[in-house]
Amino acid sequence: MELARNAENGEVYDAVSFDRRSDRDRLRHSLVCLECGADAYFSRSARNGRSASFGARPHRPDCKHHDSSETIANTFANLPEAEIREPLEGEFQLRRVDDKHSGVHLEHDDTAPRPPRGRARRHTRTGGAARSLPSRGLRVLLAKLLTEPATRSSTDVLHLYDGTTMLIRDACVHADDVTVQLRNKRRVYWGTIRDARFSSGTYWINTGRADQPSIVIAPDELAQLLRRLKLEHADDLAGAAFIIWGPLRLSESSGKLLIFADDLGLLDVLVPK
Repeated sequence: MELARNAENGEVYDAVSFDRRSDRDRLRHSLVCLECGADAYFSRSARNGRSASFGARPHRPDCKHHDSSETIANTFANLPEAEIREPLEGEFQLRRVDDKHSGVHLEHDDTAPRPPRGRARRHTRTGGAARSLPSRGLRVLLAKLLTEPATRSSTDVLHLYDGTTMLIRDACVHADDVTVQLRNKRRVYWGTIRDARFSSGTYWINTGRADQPSIVIAPDELAQLLRRLKLEHADDLAGAAFIIWGPLRLSESSGKLLIFADDLGLLDVLVPK
């Protein structure tokens, strides 16, 4: 998008001029789509020739900027190819970013919805009678959530990092659907990064307005993530799609919903081209 509106004062900005504003970091948190009013983000110009632009994901369904699955696929330069091995019997093991054979098992989450009886099995590396399951990486799962709407309501069984099993439709929660009722529950949270702020010695990767969750990440871990993604600055995360597994926390002081990125193997990002 070339234009966006400030939801607080009604001012309309064009992306090129906004890129040059000294107060853009303060204003970018109030941006909305000029057509449908959806929360918008700002992507700065980059050395690789990318022009400054505004975006919003998702737009309202009746907006002229509404993203089709094809449009979303064209938005990202690094959507992974479909994996050759598909889940057997509709179930697979979720794989860490840095480990093709992750199989850590802890206690079951008693609050997690159960898959249908008889379909849940443990995945183990060695020993025992359990069989090995096909695996799927976080990035591939994110790509499918973005481009294949049916994935979001899938009843395929997902074997998670702590040994629990959940249906994809229950395990994968978009940032727009996160509520305080999910407090302390481990899920696969995903959505769009609106911006990243540095405050109080840490980075806050915001997924929307105040009632939507923020990912909290230390500067060293953020630097490592940016190197992995071949990005220069935290601002370059604006408009990227994210996926992270972990518990949702609630700040007692601010009431803000938070997801702590303490393990980069449980966080992945797809960057728009």
